[in-house]
Amino acid sequence: MSGRGISGLGMPFLQYRVDLWCPGFETATASTMEDLSRGEGLCRAVRDYPGKIDCREALRLAAALTSEESSGSLASSADMRNHRIKVCGHIWQLISKVKTHKVRSFTIIPASWEYQADRLAEADPVAMIKALRAALYGRAAGQASGWLIAFVHSEHDPIGDVFRFHVHGIAYGGMIEVVDRLRTLPNYRSRLHLPDGSRSPVYRRVRRNRRRLRNLPTPITYLLQSFWPARAVISAAGSRYRVRRKGRIKEPRHSQVLMWLDKHRLEDLTLMIGLRATQNGLKQTKPVS
Repeated sequence: MSGRGISGLGMPFLQYRVDLWCPGFETATASTMEDLSRGEGLCRAVRDYPGKIDCREALRLAAALTSEESSGSLASSADMRNHRIKVCGHIWQLISKVKTHKVRSFTIIPASWEYQADRLAEADPVAMIKALRAALYGRAAGQASGWLIAFVHSEHDPIGDVFRFHVHGIAYGGMIEVVDRLRTLPNYRSRLHLPDGSRSPVYRRVRRNRRRLRNLPTPITYLLQSFWPARAVISAAGSRYRVRRKGRIKEPRHSQVLMWLDKHRLEDLTLMIGLRATQNGLKQTKPVS
């Protein structure tokens, strides 16, 4: 079915329902409770940080998240759970049809995708995806076999008060080498120091798993996540490192994240090359040699 967006995918077959097979996958009850908590947080942010957020929009979103009806928003844990079940299930089904030794997961953290928290509203995921797609095609994605799918995600560094956007994805066939070749571009090159001489908060901009996927479907659910975490980058003894432990983003940044998510569609956060969404799931559009 031509023109179908990824948010329009149907429910996968039972054997690919990641919520049934993935330990720790969020339950419907947990997602509903999370939405109630998010709604309450938005109301508190309106009270405590009126100059930091659009109060009218925050209260509208709070009402939507605490309603018994689906909000249809990416800010909703319940709606994202539904997207995760469908999208991750269809990716799992897609992987089940190919040789898993030709499938690799990856994370890409472009240097230009870092925003001071007060500038979060300026972050345009459509422009980010467009730039990343252009970079991949500049490294012969058009001639490569296989496929690639990735989703925009972000985390908040409370020490630097910045949001670091990135994508989590999976590549198959010749697209694995295309991802590797991004490392030759300045925006994706590993750097120990920034141009001003300071330590870079991110050393490896392109991180590609060298081993085949294991313990499916757990690694697939990591591609599309229903929350943004807080993770500090700490400077110590002349080096910088990300703490291993993730936490909840504090207010008013968390409410700002929810309002940012509410303004975008799942299609805005999705990059697909060599794939298209159809009535029957994700279909490969390029051959694999």
